[in-house]
Amino acid sequence: MDSTRILIGASSAPRDGWLHLDHGATSEVDRRPSTDPSTESVPTGRTQRVEAKGELDRADAASVRVALAEWRRWMAPGGELRFDLPDAGAALAALLDPASSPSACDGAETALRARADGALWTAARIERELESAGFDGSRVRVDGGRLVARAFVATSTSPSNSGMATDPTSSAPDGAARDESNTAPSAASHTAPTVDAPTRVLVWCGGGERERLRDLLATYGRVLTNRSDLELLCVFDGRATTAAAFTEAAGAAFAATLGTAHGLRLGCVALPEDAAGLEALRAAAAIRIAIHDEPLQLACLDLAGHVDPARLARAIGGGITEPANGALDDELVRAASDLHPWFYPVELAGHRVVPGLGSPCTPQYLESRTAHRRQMLVDAVLERVDMRGRRLLDLACNCAYWTSAWARAGASELFGLEGRPEHVAQARLHWSSNDFLPEGAWRFEQGDIANAADWKTIRDHGPFDVTLCAGILYHVRNYEEILRWAVQQTREVLVVDTRVQDGDEVLIDEPGDLRFNAIESTRRKVVPNRARLIAVLEELGLSCEVLDVPFGTALGVDHDDDYAAGRRITIVARKVRSALPSARLGTSSTDLR
Repeated sequence: MDSTRILIGASSAPRDGWLHLDHGATSEVDRRPSTDPSTESVPTGRTQRVEAKGELDRADAASVRVALAEWRRWMAPGGELRFDLPDAGAALAALLDPASSPSACDGAETALRARADGALWTAARIERELESAGFDGSRVRVDGGRLVARAFVATSTSPSNSGMATDPTSSAPDGAARDESNTAPSAASHTAPTVDAPTRVLVWCGGGERERLRDLLATYGRVLTNRSDLELLCVFDGRATTAAAFTEAAGAAFAATLGTAHGLRLGCVALPEDAAGLEALRAAAAIRIAIHDEPLQLACLDLAGHVDPARLARAIGGGITEPANGALDDELVRAASDLHPWFYPVELAGHRVVPGLGSPCTPQYLESRTAHRRQMLVDAVLERVDMRGRRLLDLACNCAYWTSAWARAGASELFGLEGRPEHVAQARLHWSSNDFLPEGAWRFEQGDIANAADWKTIRDHGPFDVTLCAGILYHVRNYEEILRWAVQQTREVLVVDTRVQDGDEVLIDEPGDLRFNAIESTRRKVVPNRARLIAVLEELGLSCEVLDVPFGTALGVDHDDDYAAGRRITIVARKVRSALPSARLGTSSTDLR
């Protein structure tokens, strides 16, 4: 019997050629294919596709983990899992909407209730559970109030090296934005609300467990940030933790999920011991919204004019922060959401995209990384290079984030080449949603810069005045050839940003997850030797300035990307003469002139 495709759930219609499991993910009974009444257990490592619709809705967190581990055991290399769970963000919006029917509110309340085991499902939490279960990649999207998850097993695996740090606490900055209410006051310390009192979102945080706090802040905190009329009031179990410990844990969770770039009114209060104390807390603190567990009751009062529940749900589900004018563009949100994960915290017509969703990288990691690298690739470069009227070439451009700043500094045209089709789509959406350059003055195409044949597209649009080659030379094996090809198409300045090392250049493998690393055709790579890289540029007729680093080791610019430690450098290389004849860099069958 073929068990390479498995359909789970009694409500799922049978499909020819699929093994149909009627009684749950881990049950050994009634495992029937649609074309064969006999039963058999599922072997390890042979299944290419598993689908489970609605199968986990009533499962607690422990049961979900058991199911994911079992499904992962079945999966063959290259296999895919699809399943869904209720969406906490959409459920919150239903509770806030005065027009919601009683049945809709009942369903939303069930989805939101954070049971004793902590089974409150958000996209971030599902992705972490899938990673813990051993899946190599995942993506979660919102569809009709549900979180639809896809998880993948790599076709092959290799040891990770020179990979990005993914632990958001490894060097998280101190001083998350908190106001004076973040001192864990008692309920009695609150004063009566005034007319200007903020809408407070009351959320049960249990004993202050790290993962639970991160989930809550990632799901609800982001859409409450930078608003003086809203406050997140965290209620914790005083029997399980102290006020000081909870406040510290909440601050760490804030830094890891939202970061210092966001302002959030965040209060902490111990759960009152009885119902009367809870009612007193509600009255004193002017609670208007509550996301509740068994100890709490739902409060949904005076919401008109404070929160647009539909907008809140769209923003949470799409990983988009609404623009300052509050005019959320649904079509733009859908387009951006379909392209997650984004590597940069881009803005699309005022809508800010949350980076990293569906990847191992937290938003805080990528935001910190971008803010520090901006000091090198935007601030320092624009101090040295006059972009006015310049034609730009962006190699392995991703969404062309850095050259968008160069365009705002006066560049006249841009051509970008990128190896991944999804990043080409990101670049086109990023540039079409903003006014970096007029329509027709920018163009993005898919191509592999390590492949000589793909440089014909660049030659057809060149030459260029200024070329950016950032974050790619340590993802290929032929970086010297790429630099020579780039110089042939560059009239004035080549900006190089790359990891470097001081040892021998040896071929190594990329990590298994390629979403933010190399494309499949360039899995084998070298990390350039610092001295050799500069020598190559000089042989090509360039005068090199290695930029000083104005910051220290920080989140996102640490480990192999630590500029301050010299593991990554930015070079502004100016063309001063023709390339020197060299056996190593001379004309070859891949010369593009």
